[in-house]
Amino acid sequence: MGNYDEHDIFNYEDLMYKIKKNNLIWLILFFCLSITWPQSSIAVEKNSNYIKPILMSLESSLPNYKGHNCWDGYEDILNNLRDDQDGVPPKIDKDKIAGCLMQSAKTQYPPLIFATSAFNDESISAVIKGIEIASSRLGNYGPYHVYLVGNNEEKGYVVDVEEIARAYCSSSDKYTEEPFENCINNAMNDFPNFGCCGAAHNPSHGIGQTIRYQSAVFSEDNRSTKEGRSIITSAHEYIHVFQNGFFLWGNDIDAEQAGLTEKYSHGPVWLEEGFAEGLAQKFTYQDGYNDHYKDFLNGALDAAIKVNKTHKFTLRDIATRQDQASVRSMCEECQGWLQYETAAIALAVLESQKGPENFMDSFKSYYKSVPIVGWESAFKISFGMSIDEFYTMIDVFMEKPKKEQKKIIHKLL
Repeated sequence: MGNYDEHDIFNYEDLMYKIKKNNLIWLILFFCLSITWPQSSIAVEKNSNYIKPILMSLESSLPNYKGHNCWDGYEDILNNLRDDQDGVPPKIDKDKIAGCLMQSAKTQYPPLIFATSAFNDESISAVIKGIEIASSRLGNYGPYHVYLVGNNEEKGYVVDVEEIARAYCSSSDKYTEEPFENCINNAMNDFPNFGCCGAAHNPSHGIGQTIRYQSAVFSEDNRSTKEGRSIITSAHEYIHVFQNGFFLWGNDIDAEQAGLTEKYSHGPVWLEEGFAEGLAQKFTYQDGYNDHYKDFLNGALDAAIKVNKTHKFTLRDIATRQDQASVRSMCEECQGWLQYETAAIALAVLESQKGPENFMDSFKSYYKSVPIVGWESAFKISFGMSIDEFYTMIDVFMEKPKKEQKKIIHKLL
């Protein structure tokens, strides 16, 4: 079900070689695409669904992205949001600003991949493929940069630390409000100490930004690729990129504690991760890159049963960042079982009820509605039930015999 094959990849690499060899072709191509990049060997190759990611060297010049100034004429509102009301959308022209910010999260620019020399071609291709699998379904959001850092669990996977840290922090300095000096100090401390294996997504912040830049740092390695994890992780992180294209008003724990994000936050913590992991597993399975989707569903069900029956937690217990911290303090592994496995199973139950096509339409509708009507109304409008009705449906599911539970979630196979 994939939108490209090995022949497409060969043609793409051949095109990149020719562009790098011929600056005239390069300049003409970018003039036609109306994209401004300073001295960068990057081409945009599109089909109707996605823009192909591009591998960059760690010394590459960074693109001059063009953004949208959604706050022109709203400077007073913007200053209030920054100073006093972080997390609360403005009452005046809220829908207009939200519409502009959501539109500006879509991009014509390709995702850029930065990797240390520890990563082989197969690993880099897996990360690229994961992005393509997700973006072909969800569209192009960003700009989005991926940094393949590696981890310290086996000798040879932490290399080029200063080079990739500088690449990462140069982007942060150019596209966000974080100064290079602050970023590089943290990166030089953190990057050499990553454990295996996973990724951390850095969202955009809608308030005041003209460029909705997002990034992800991967602690995957070549073993992850051989085990089939890297492509799923990559798809997972890109789903976060899509989700964060519609998160505009802030969602940190300080804003929660101040009561500022209850209505216009992203929704429950579990919903964000449950969608990302469940859909990443399914998308890669559908496209023939994940032979373990059934194993994932069965393992996630086991974890959901354990956290519910043994530890007495449900999804209600991990709705907010404060809830997340509270659960973690009582049972560290329970947080993950709720946030990822239980959430993925709960959404699989919902999908089995609605059907795959309706579920995907509802998924997209939900995120596009949150900034306008708030997450609870968006959930009810998009999925046809309130959040309390959803919780009750999952409570009923959890009481069913395991054989019947598997029959329901295996409808996704």
